[in-house]
Amino acid sequence: MNKVVHSDATDSPIETLEDGLVAWPNHEAAENSEVNMFLRLRGRLTDESGQSFADFKAGLRPRYYRVWIQTTLAYTGILLAGLLLARIPVAELPWWQTFLIAAVLSIFIGYLVAFIALWLHEAAHYNVHRDRAWNDRLGTLFFGVIILHHVRQYRQIHNLHHRNFGNINDSEQSYFSELNIRFIFDSLTGLRVLRAILARKRTEQARQEPAPNTPAYTNWALPAGALLHGSIVVGSLYLQCYALTVGWLFGVFVAYPFFGAIRQVLEHRRPDADASCDYSKRAHGQYTRVFDGGLFASTFGGAGFNRHLIHHWDPGISCTCFKEVEQFLLRSQLHDFYASRQTNYKATFVLLMSEHARSHASNP
Repeated sequence: MNKVVHSDATDSPIETLEDGLVAWPNHEAAENSEVNMFLRLRGRLTDESGQSFADFKAGLRPRYYRVWIQTTLAYTGILLAGLLLARIPVAELPWWQTFLIAAVLSIFIGYLVAFIALWLHEAAHYNVHRDRAWNDRLGTLFFGVIILHHVRQYRQIHNLHHRNFGNINDSEQSYFSELNIRFIFDSLTGLRVLRAILARKRTEQARQEPAPNTPAYTNWALPAGALLHGSIVVGSLYLQCYALTVGWLFGVFVAYPFFGAIRQVLEHRRPDADASCDYSKRAHGQYTRVFDGGLFASTFGGAGFNRHLIHHWDPGISCTCFKEVEQFLLRSQLHDFYASRQTNYKATFVLLMSEHARSHASNP
């Protein structure tokens, strides 16, 4: 298999959607960064049969039904977990059994909410329905309301991630921090969510090129989401289903943000990152892992996040096509580079958890 050939020329036109949510050369990133490397090679990228990437991509068709089947299963799981929480016979069980059952079910709810939230990302790239207006309506209703975000609101935030991936103005900054006990504690207590909100406020002014104007919209996801969660909490209190009250609050407002923060670090934290470095002041650089398949990888890294390198290389491709794209890349000049980023979540978690010890051992 051929090695990647680096070129200073851009060999193919840069595709641009009206919202700018596709890859383009990042002039603040290193010349050999992930995105710039791919863009330079894309025009002459072929597989072993000689098929060009452009021809291959032209034959891809999003499978929208997969989005909605998985979404239906996730919401069904949340509904069942909620019903089980509501029916825990608190008065008949020892406290520790009640606590254990409630903890497992609430974590399960948070895990499924995190899975559903990942589809908002696909909606931000117009990949959940062929009609863009319906894409935004359905994306906000089914993926945005539960996490209090309108798809257009998230699209603006996510746009900054693509534009500033790897530099200090990235709007998604969890990977700036090392994965250690403090990170886990901050994620579980809500401190990391607060810091992420404040960081996004700062980076909203870092837009290098303003996105084209889009029609005004009403951000109805926030009040609708507040009504949804408030109804569940108040209703469960009224019915004296206290396990559901506590379990829902913990699952949605503690477990869900925790899973999101951990996932992003595992995806983007460099293996050679310096634990003592403040990456909000010095660029971390671009780094994206690809995680092995399986039920956990395809749910914890749902909506294509387990193959997120493909998305950063070509954000216009639906995640329902990532398996075919991966097969193409592994038959192309990018085989060695792509294979070098393949790993699994467990190995990455262990690697990054040991980062602090390695860093301090080398810098006593």
